[in-house]
Amino acid sequence: MTLREWKVPLPYASPPLSLNDRLHPMVKHRWTKKLRGDAHVLALGYRLPRGLARVHVVLHWAPPDSRRRDTDNPVATLKPIIDGLRDYGLVHDDDAPHVSSECVIEAPTRPGTTWLTIEER
Repeated sequence: MTLREWKVPLPYASPPLSLNDRLHPMVKHRWTKKLRGDAHVLALGYRLPRGLARVHVVLHWAPPDSRRRDTDNPVATLKPIIDGLRDYGLVHDDDAPHVSSECVIEAPTRPGTTWLTIEER
């Protein structure tokens, strides 16, 4: 049962990190740190609540074209975003009792766009 829901637009045309990436570790670290910080700042800007008992976080991506894509690849982007939401205080911890998550590939749109939906459960 969903109690409340928030939609948070993300400033990326596509997920910056993918499970298929073969980035240099320092490049990946910089992206991870940026995603985590961006999530914290967005949570502040959208005045998300703090101290929720359980949430379901969905990373939505509407790519710019209709090529086939795996829904699990954006998980590399979603993980640091969830860490940033936890840093903000959305939930006490980001373990399974507090957070569930998924990635959804939406219908193509030009330009590509990403956003989060966060449901209180």
